[in-house]
Amino acid sequence: MLESFSRTHPTMLVADDDEILRERLSRALRDRGFEVWSASCADAARLLSERAAPHYALIDLRMPHLAGLQTVRALAVTTRLVIFAGMGSLAIARMTAAARSARWLAKPADVEEILAAFVDDMPCRRSQL
Repeated sequence: MLESFSRTHPTMLVADDDEILRERLSRALRDRGFEVWSASCADAARLLSERAAPHYALIDLRMPHLAGLQTVRALAVTTRLVIFAGMGSLAIARMTAAARSARWLAKPADVEEILAAFVDDMPCRRSQL
């Protein structure tokens, strides 16, 4: 339930339609102290971000329903954002990241690369990454 989200740990929204990747990343981020909210489509990611703005978000550009770009637009300006994109979406990811003052990563990327993309604002020491 959204109302039960706590703020004792930094929050990370992981939005990707690839279930295996999403669950693997979510588990790895939880192991590193994040409260992770996961979404399998852009609609769910948008709803989560509107109801309880996460501290951080990793958004895949190509997901079912609304485009990932619409999800990016719905995120609170306080949410630190990394845009995750496959090879066919890299140009769009770069433009979107520049417009939002965000970062982008090409797929595949592991959790260490994802955390490094957020490193300027991470609530942990660099040696933990």
